[in-house]
Amino acid sequence: MPVRQQIAIIATTLLLSFNSYAATEVVVENAWVRTAPPSARVLAAYMDITNHSGQPRYLISASSPQFKSVELHQTSMNDGMMHMTPVDAVTLEKGKTIHIEPGGYHFMLMGPKQRIHRGDKITLKLGFKNGEAVTVEADVKDSRDEPGQTASHQHHH
Repeated sequence: MPVRQQIAIIATTLLLSFNSYAATEVVVENAWVRTAPPSARVLAAYMDITNHSGQPRYLISASSPQFKSVELHQTSMNDGMMHMTPVDAVTLEKGKTIHIEPGGYHFMLMGPKQRIHRGDKITLKLGFKNGEAVTVEADVKDSRDEPGQTASHQHHH
């Protein structure tokens, strides 16, 4: 295993250990943010969230110190047109994984406080209805890095 990957695993483990018990019951993987032109005022974040607890969890908020606001949206098709609609909550059923991905649920990161570049890390704090919170570090990637674009990223689900 490459040293960089080992360091990432250790850092993630340490980060999760500081996040109340939610970190052991709600696990976030494959977090990434799509780059945008420098003038863009909105970016999108994606990830896989697994609920290892014995009961449903309700994702109700997200925030980032690097953006003015973060909203959870859902993409849907209506009358042949794609629409992005804000949602108040997403239910994470017990033992299930929800994929926050292009074309479905996604986080809208609005009002970047600084220019965001490929390779940067974005900090996101996910809030749950029962008061739990999970902090996530998302990699900033462009279309060359997105799953399915290159053979080097087949580990992404």
